[in-house]
Amino acid sequence: MVELIRDVEAFNRLAPEWEALTTRSSVRNPFVTHAWLANWLDAFGDGCHGAILERAGGRAIAAAFVRDQGTSLSGPEAHTYWTEVLDEGDEALAALFGRLAREGGGRLSLPGSAEGAYRERLTRAAAGKFVVVPKNPWTSRAIGVEGSLSQFLSGKPPKLRAELGRKRRKLERELGPVELLDLSGAPTAPGAMAIVEQVERGSWKKDAGTAIVCSERETRFYRGVAALEARGARGRLFALAVRGEPVAYVLGLEHERSYYALKTSYLAELAGTAPGIVLLCRVIERLAEEGRISAIELLGRDARWKQELATSKRTHCSYELLPRGAWSALYSVAHEFVRPNVRRVADGVIKALSEARLFERRGGGE
Repeated sequence: MVELIRDVEAFNRLAPEWEALTTRSSVRNPFVTHAWLANWLDAFGDGCHGAILERAGGRAIAAAFVRDQGTSLSGPEAHTYWTEVLDEGDEALAALFGRLAREGGGRLSLPGSAEGAYRERLTRAAAGKFVVVPKNPWTSRAIGVEGSLSQFLSGKPPKLRAELGRKRRKLERELGPVELLDLSGAPTAPGAMAIVEQVERGSWKKDAGTAIVCSERETRFYRGVAALEARGARGRLFALAVRGEPVAYVLGLEHERSYYALKTSYLAELAGTAPGIVLLCRVIERLAEEGRISAIELLGRDARWKQELATSKRTHCSYELLPRGAWSALYSVAHEFVRPNVRRVADGVIKALSEARLFERRGGGE
């Protein structure tokens, strides 16, 4: 079987080699950096997660961070976002897949871009070893902040602009003047996490059991995020405060020219004043003024407010790599061609039945 480096200390010893490979790779997001993954492994590692590497010429040429499920390897699920394979190029990726095919057994599931070029590259590298099947597509959205807040708002429908203005005025009318707090890097991490935990205890997420403070592992992980400073990645928290008391926050990570919004929440009692949206507008304004960040990446589940505020989007999916064989070929055809057609037929039948029931309620056309 392929060796999986599961131990935090062992993974920490890989830091120079991992970071050198990150530099040579074309992947450009913070979720493949050693600092991010080491913090993740420290908080959520359960003996099933770790790194696999392919080496040549005395150095790592390809690597992936995965979960060992016994008969398969897959990308980890919690807080990993865009954890793609690191590699020096097509030959290195093919070498990693070749070793997995020879030694790994079972199937391999990896997250990645759903764009055609990325899929074609995976398919080339997996040729003769695996059948590549894209599954479970999802969308992430981003807000461009290269201009001013006024420029951003000018690109939105008049109705949305008016609604954002009303929310801002209502919040200030009911609560008074608001202040934007901005804390970044390791020295401010304790203060940043104190704000996060204070707001989370008063948020709707606390009652739902999804707040950071509901889990020791979550708390440990986000403390590491707030303190993270490595390879151009830096934890940064923005909070909206009223008379010095935080009412909403967004905790994220700066990396190169993007701000990745990882976690956000607000006091449940203030839901009617939309403090989260007001805070986001203030963050857009601050980042646009600074001029170092070009986009805010809105991570996590898609939502209507993200769709309304975003200026761009990208699609992702999980790629299932199945050992070559007749069953895998049939599965691929069924998933990509048969299943979508069955779904379209089913949707058509449901629509026809709905129209028929509506026709009957209207008296059958009499």
